[in-house]
Amino acid sequence: MFIKATIADNPYLHETEYERSLAALPEATRNALLLGRWDCFEGAVFSEFDHRVHTCEPFKIPDEWPMYRSADDGFAEPFCAHWYAMDKCHNRLYVTDEIYQRGLLPEQSCYKKFS
Repeated sequence: MFIKATIADNPYLHETEYERSLAALPEATRNALLLGRWDCFEGAVFSEFDHRVHTCEPFKIPDEWPMYRSADDGFAEPFCAHWYAMDKCHNRLYVTDEIYQRGLLPEQSCYKKFS
């Protein structure tokens, strides 16, 4: 279980020189240490990713939504595949499933989700 705590929750550190020194750190480190954002890290491709904004509770995908799949082959390096559902009404693409694993043969990978 993850219990979020920020520096503001600590009366001994909040509004101190230590907190001000953290504010000068690179963005990802600053977000982690000041805001408790441990999903941030230096070098992230999508540094703006916010779990509260970019995810949703699971729901049944309507049958009429088109489904798509993308894949990046890999055996020694991880194979990665994502499945998407397109909500054309709201112009939104939902990631519905993924595989991220080493050592998969092609017949073990993309076809196992919707076959």
